[in-house]
Amino acid sequence: MQAQQQSNDYTAEALALQGFTNIRHLETEKEHIVTFENTVYSIQAVGIQKALETISKTQPQDGKPCKVIVTYMDIPQLTLTSHAVGTKNDAIGKVREWSTSNHIDEAWDLVKKTRKTNSGFLDVDLIVYPQLSYKNAIINQIYQALFELNPALEVTLWKGAKFIGQVAIPIYNDGYPGCYKNIRWGKVTLEQNFRLWRHVQGKVNAGIFDNNCFGGLLSLSAPLSDERFSLFAEAGVVGIGYSDKLSKFYYNGETCLVFSTGMDFYWPRYNAQFKIRGERYPSEEYCLQGEMIHHFKFASIGLFGQTVAGGETAGGFKFIVALPPYKNKRHKKWPRIDTSLGTGITYNARHQSLYHRLPYRHAGDNILYTNRFNPFFIKTYIENP
Repeated sequence: MQAQQQSNDYTAEALALQGFTNIRHLETEKEHIVTFENTVYSIQAVGIQKALETISKTQPQDGKPCKVIVTYMDIPQLTLTSHAVGTKNDAIGKVREWSTSNHIDEAWDLVKKTRKTNSGFLDVDLIVYPQLSYKNAIINQIYQALFELNPALEVTLWKGAKFIGQVAIPIYNDGYPGCYKNIRWGKVTLEQNFRLWRHVQGKVNAGIFDNNCFGGLLSLSAPLSDERFSLFAEAGVVGIGYSDKLSKFYYNGETCLVFSTGMDFYWPRYNAQFKIRGERYPSEEYCLQGEMIHHFKFASIGLFGQTVAGGETAGGFKFIVALPPYKNKRHKKWPRIDTSLGTGITYNARHQSLYHRLPYRHAGDNILYTNRFNPFFIKTYIENP
């Protein structure tokens, strides 16, 4: 497949005017190839649906199919293909005609060499993360509660890389002792995303995590030939440490190996995701954990259960709801101020707030975030916007 020409880019110009970044457009002998990155809409499915509407309206009516590659920090994540580009009398440009896949083919090798429109390099965001914590762990008080605002400075660096520096500011504290009374560092991480071969996504995080942990984590995920099934593996070395104030960080000098590995199954009919994991935690416990999560457009709700080596069991529920505003267009290269993708609660029936789980790697790490490029979830909502 050889590139013939780069088209007069009405498509790229229209996407750039809407605020999308890392846009490319290439015409080959067989197809049109477009890439873009959604940094405008907090819900990826909404952003992709809006971009596809624009692409359908601006593509030449020459009968060639169109392949759209959605990126994240210029790393390809999702391929959408439509054979609906034809004459005006055809049923063209309708989102129901797009197919979705996490597999990336040779189209990316061609289009990545072309000039980018509206690069996302050095974009800066100040994201405010509200966080509610509560626990029922003492006899003389029904619940202890903590509400914090956790603003985070997020800077897109080189390809696939982002720095995230977060500060925890307690607003209301009823019963949480020690460092929770102080303004302190939250999650401070450097993240590097990458893609191996054509379908394996990878990520490295290093820095201060939650769960009183710091260190480094490597994660890999890959869809199988039947993309309802995917494999996941994560491993790293962490130490126990925490920030008491902005000027103080405590750690005990010890480190340990942690890991999580397993398989996911996605049931497209119900947008339900099932996970099974074998894990080792910072507390040096081994665990088998299962989850069932139902994903909605603006929320995700799930149940989990786990059994720890030695016979102890635990379980509970988790949910997260996306926060408005759902659209925030960047003005030139000015830093944006925005709310996080969502906020929610994880409830463990055994009150294990620190044990029996791996640390979250960065400020926006949640089940809405990890599902944002799921091809079946995306297809559901581009067909029914």
